[in-house]
Amino acid sequence: MNLKQKGIGLLELMLSLAIIAILLVMATRYYGAASKSEKVDDTIQLISEISVGVNSLSAAGKAPANITVNELYNNGYLADKRVSTDYKKIKNPWDPATDIDFEATAGTGDIKTLKFTSVADKQCSDLAIKLAPDATCATNTLTVHIK
Repeated sequence: MNLKQKGIGLLELMLSLAIIAILLVMATRYYGAASKSEKVDDTIQLISEISVGVNSLSAAGKAPANITVNELYNNGYLADKRVSTDYKKIKNPWDPATDIDFEATAGTGDIKTLKFTSVADKQCSDLAIKLAPDATCATNTLTVHIK
């Protein structure tokens, strides 16, 4: 008797599903790492924008402790998408539902300190690692020293 096979067998189907599952796991891990990296880079860009604004306003005679988010926005250092609706806080690139408090202070010599509070622990530690040695993280507060 000559039997011709039509369709796929159970073994082929199971093998195909296993390969698809492995590919999905790999894609999910890659997406998570890429998303985290993008958020870290976006936050570092935000810190850079704030740093330029604080340095420029300080050079113009403004005391760092008196520089507000609203002032950085009004002088063009922060884009509208970066500022909360009341212009008092910074939008959190990691979690749009929360805002980040910001404070600048004068340090020794030309060094200024930027403090970002209400930052999630994991986000804070990721940023501190990326910005080391100029940044530290403690109790939901990211501290960055700029020149």
